[in-house]
Amino acid sequence: MRGGAARGYLRQVGSLWRDLLFRSIVCATLVNVALVFAIYAPDPTTNHSADRHSERDRIRPPIASEKTPEERTADYTCWLTAETFVLAISTVGLWVVTWRGARGQARDMKRSLNIAESTAERQLRAYLVIEPDIFIDQESGPGASFEARPVLVNAGQTPAYDVIANSRMRVLPFPIGPEFTFPLDIPSDPSIRVLGPDQRTGLICNLGYIATPEDLRSIKSRGPVRLIAYGVVTYRDVFGKTHTTRYGFFFQWGSKGIPIWFSTNLHNQAT
Repeated sequence: MRGGAARGYLRQVGSLWRDLLFRSIVCATLVNVALVFAIYAPDPTTNHSADRHSERDRIRPPIASEKTPEERTADYTCWLTAETFVLAISTVGLWVVTWRGARGQARDMKRSLNIAESTAERQLRAYLVIEPDIFIDQESGPGASFEARPVLVNAGQTPAYDVIANSRMRVLPFPIGPEFTFPLDIPSDPSIRVLGPDQRTGLICNLGYIATPEDLRSIKSRGPVRLIAYGVVTYRDVFGKTHTTRYGFFFQWGSKGIPIWFSTNLHNQAT
């Protein structure tokens, strides 16, 4: 706010300086015209005859202080030189003020264009978010293991390119400490896809083994360990910039034995 007010004040000062210099140039030009007219204007006494000049010279004695035409021309030339110098200085000053004003306007325009471009990118780019969806309980059938299937959604207005998702499920001490780095097994040949605006695709977070009875009791009774599903999604937007979405969930069983999704206090960020 202060910066905008300062720039507005400087623009007003620059405008006043330009107006003052313009007026100075106009005045200097008018003075120069007057001096030129005074130098080259015909002498009205030249309309008298030579006899009347001779008679006047005989009657009126010569005045010692009266300047000759050559002296008058020299005086006018000095004044004209001074006015030309003033005019030159005013012109240079006007050029400097105009140049600085143009530079300021160019900077403001560039800043406005950068802000508009950044705003357009933020409004139009792809935004990949994670939403809870399906949960499969280990006790749902023989040989089943815990599995969470969140949904990846493009909430932006343009497609997301080179979408790569990696996820994992683990039984971990709870609450999760800051020393845990949420490691992932990154495949050497990952699946890559394109996700259009409002398009959805499912993700799979599987525990990969049958939880022990002790872990199972702790998981479902809010004990010292919990079931954690987490992952990372990378993608490229239509402007060529790469973004990352990190997510993490833990599960808590309600009174009716239905698991409820909760976001972890860590590993939930997006760029």
